[in-house]
Amino acid sequence: MAKSSAACATSPAERIIRGVIALVLIAVVISAPTNWMAIPIGLFALVMAIAAITGKCPNQYFASSPRKAQKNALGVPDATDIVDIKVGRR
Repeated sequence: MAKSSAACATSPAERIIRGVIALVLIAVVISAPTNWMAIPIGLFALVMAIAAITGKCPNQYFASSPRKAQKNALGVPDATDIVDIKVGRR
């Protein structure tokens, strides 16, 4: 499996490290005195655990799929068209 970015955990060692990080974060959640600390840390631990199990990057779950740009419907020149600017001459 080839790496698509530096943040992806593709090797077994990287996946094990992410799993250990998730376990440590779960221990922090259990010992957190307030919910305002426990909820975001718990969500991050969940994302890390899923990344450790699947081996995918966490950002791959939230990335949008690339779409083809629509043609300019209003006919206004934009950066994809050649814009000719002549100052002072006609």
